[in-house]
Amino acid sequence: MLKHKDQKVINESGEFYTRYFPLSPALLGNIVHSEDVFLVMHVSKHVIRAELQNLIQAVVMGFVLIAPMLFFLAYKLAYSQVEQNWLFKKLNFEAHHDALTGLYNRQAIMGYLEKNIHLCRRRKSSLSIAFIDINDLKKMNDGYGHEAGDTLIKGAASAINTSIRNSDYAARLGGDEFLIIFIDCNKDNAEMTMNRIQDSYNALGRIVGQKWTLSFGCTTLLDKEDDADSLIDRADKSMYKHKKEMKQEI
Repeated sequence: MLKHKDQKVINESGEFYTRYFPLSPALLGNIVHSEDVFLVMHVSKHVIRAELQNLIQAVVMGFVLIAPMLFFLAYKLAYSQVEQNWLFKKLNFEAHHDALTGLYNRQAIMGYLEKNIHLCRRRKSSLSIAFIDINDLKKMNDGYGHEAGDTLIKGAASAINTSIRNSDYAARLGGDEFLIIFIDCNKDNAEMTMNRIQDSYNALGRIVGQKWTLSFGCTTLLDKEDDADSLIDRADKSMYKHKKEMKQEI
């Protein structure tokens, strides 16, 4: 105790804590008296065990009470993240796709067209597009209602989806107009694909006892001055020429 005035000692009987307190010296006559005081506290082992057991019980009880809340908060956080990711993907899909057909919308297809024009020029590969118009959509809407017209539009989308490659892009521009981008494809091959789409669309019409037809025009990327607008303009004019020819045949 004299060597280590403030200390903790542990033995078989428990724990001992010592604390040293020097007293102020007192003057008695001509003699100075100075005394020191040591405070010793003993904590027995059974008291330590009891306190430790109480502490463990308190920790366990606290965990039992708090754990369900922690698990609930963790679940809500995980669910919120999943829901947020799902909502982001949903909003991103809706921003780039047509609600009725699931094809790309006008804004998305124009972006893909401009991007692939640059890529095809850099790779020196070919790119073709097809502009499509559903025949007699207005007559169908006026005669049978817009639900019947929507059936024509969805039928055209189905015929397109089952005929193009994974590398191609297809969009509904709005109303009865569609656009397809054919990557690494010349005009002849694009027209062959369009004929397959036409046949598929005709077959869908025969299933419901109607005559479904499409008018389309194809064109290929030409010189450096050619861009998205000039491509679509040529394909559109070619489509109207095809529509006129079909009416003359009737």
